[in-house]
Amino acid sequence: MCTEQGSPPNGFPSCVWAIPATGGEVLLDTVGSTSEAEVRQAIAERRAPKLAPHSVTQAESARAVDAVQRSTFEFTGVLDSHLPDYTPPGGTEPVTVMVGQFETDVGGIHITIYVHHNGGVTIVYEFSNGGGLIYDSEHGWFTLM
Repeated sequence: MCTEQGSPPNGFPSCVWAIPATGGEVLLDTVGSTSEAEVRQAIAERRAPKLAPHSVTQAESARAVDAVQRSTFEFTGVLDSHLPDYTPPGGTEPVTVMVGQFETDVGGIHITIYVHHNGGVTIVYEFSNGGGLIYDSEHGWFTLM
């Protein structure tokens, strides 16, 4: 939900999107765009990507929602699985980035959603213990190295 008038409370973003998800909900508070090269670097270095301002289109939103709902449905089934390491795709196209938290009964999990220009979506789930998983809408599940 977005504030329509006045300022949000100190420390809160002016807009938070909520996506219903299996086991909780995803609250997104940061949106921007970046290059595929920056996505690869950010994932490899386990840091937030450097973002430029971006207005999310309805098509990008729909792909992100679909990927969140698909991945959270499968999420608990892959937690204890042996998964391959993730190799980010090549390319030079712009990527839309959405950042927030997957709020569950057991706490929050940091989430970064990458909506690729080619139609694919990559979601990085980072746990407070340093571990993580990656869901790729075209290739399945991976371990975050």
